[in-house]
Amino acid sequence: PSSGTASSSSNVKVLILGSGGRIGRLLLPAFAGHDVRGTSHAQVDVRDRAAIDRAVAELSPDAVVLVAGLADADACEDRPGDAYALNVDAARNGAEAARGRLFAIVSTDHIFDGKAGPYAEEDRPNPLSVYGRTKLEGERVAQAVNPKTLVVRTSLVFTAEPGNFFSTLRSATNPVNCWKDHFGTYTWGPMFAEAMVELIAAGRTGIWNIAGTDLLDRHAFALKVAARFGKDPSLFRPVSIHDAPPRAPRPLRAGLRVDKARGTLRTKLLSVDDALEVAFRSYGGA
Repeated sequence: PSSGTASSSSNVKVLILGSGGRIGRLLLPAFAGHDVRGTSHAQVDVRDRAAIDRAVAELSPDAVVLVAGLADADACEDRPGDAYALNVDAARNGAEAARGRLFAIVSTDHIFDGKAGPYAEEDRPNPLSVYGRTKLEGERVAQAVNPKTLVVRTSLVFTAEPGNFFSTLRSATNPVNCWKDHFGTYTWGPMFAEAMVELIAAGRTGIWNIAGTDLLDRHAFALKVAARFGKDPSLFRPVSIHDAPPRAPRPLRAGLRVDKARGTLRTKLLSVDDALEVAFRSYGGA
């Protein structure tokens, strides 16, 4: 299975706002061969339109990619003002600063209510949480401000870095509670970045789902990790999300359909088994 860097016949000059975050750290190496500059929050505060204007004027990029934001659903519930500033105001600022250029943002399956997933690009959103509402509003304001907007929705991105569910499972030595009633489409991070680079290099606009091809609950995903990485499956305990609900409501059966991307992109969108095989070959066991 492919998990490397996308290539393109045309070199693009790209400004990544938020390159220090999880998605930004994936995108920077995926843009190898292109002229790419990343900025951290300390360098460019995406809540400050003038700061983005200065960065765009300095680089004069073909595309501006906003991956800064507040992506922790529970933190968004606790800090709605910050969520709005980082997920909506930042999208407006970036879209306005990038007028006349491609503007790309990352969105989420949390814009749906999780009653009938996985969801296609044209399905009707109905967010349950502050996170979902601000990401949906960010999508809409960016598209309204800049007609050359690319919205890339994804679901449950996992990487070998610490701080995500996969890395927690891979390094577990004590029992881990795993929701058996929360479903999504687990997405290998380097594959997501490769597909996003392909979309940007091709000048695509509109809404695109980029995610893994399997709909799984958290416990089922954990058992697949256990099988490939030689972990004791009894470490991963099936529990209901209702036993200890998170502060932000989750769309229980979410995930994304990827028919559009699979029919268009060279990048292969991976099943969970294929993604875990790539991860194992890349990083080995625990």
